Amino acid sequence: SHTFGLRLLCVMCCNLDTLLLLESQYRVSEILLQSQKDNVSDASVGQGKFIIDGLSVERNHILVRMNLIGGPSERFLPPRALQKGSDLYPWPMFSSYPLPKCYLLDVPKMPPCTQDTEINTFLTFSKNPEKQASWMETCRKQFCKAMTTRSMIMTSSVLADLLEKAVMNLSANTSECFFSLTEYKG
Repeated sequence: SHTFGLRLLCVMCCNLDTLLLLESQYRVSEILLQSQKDNVSDASVGQGKFIIDGLSVERNHILVRMNLIGGPSERFLPPRALQKGSDLYPWPMFSSYPLPKCYLLDVPKMPPCTQDTEINTFLTFSKNPEKQASWMETCRKQFCKAMTTRSMIMTSSVLADLLEKAVMNLSANTSECFFSLTEYKG
């Protein structure tokens, strides 16, 4: 029944609202850390060795899941089961903060984006896009090329410039204009 309760707690902590409620109302992480502290072989000496069983492994997994935010490329979640062989659980157990560094993965630095600079160069050197008939077609090709090859690294400032110039182009071409331009008297 303890294992079922810990598994249920693990699922509940996947929702940020539930995790914040459990943490603010019941201080779940403190209870789990205290349970880890109590689960040592010789507590009277001070720093004893952790007793590795199904419950301590599950608590360790939950504590890492609760305290490290991110996906599989940003954190390493320890397994919930014991291994076969001489080393049943090679991942470090902990009973106080900070978490061991082995659970944090190094996020690789993103290389500078060539598509971003290609679009930026295109936008910079296209003078008066509203007066160029083929500008919109070239813009579409550049944008599609950038989005299909490396969409994750296009910067927001380039997208804002692209949108602004595309709107100017569409507004200037009456055949492409969706709404008629009206002048307001103030």
